[in-house]
Amino acid sequence: MPSWAMPWFGVTFGYASSWVVNAVIQLLFWDLFASFALRLILLPQLLSLEEFSI
Repeated sequence: MPSWAMPWFGVTFGYASSWVVNAVIQLLFWDLFASFALRLILLPQLLSLEEFSI
């Protein structure tokens, strides 16, 4: 790689890696948020279902 391309490559790679890290963090956050919300919504229904079956 020529020396003049090194800074450009570094900047591009930096942007790309930060975008990937950002995407992964958002995916993990939304995954956790979705599972928490699902538990919050489904747990009362499961509890009432157990009471009903007993």
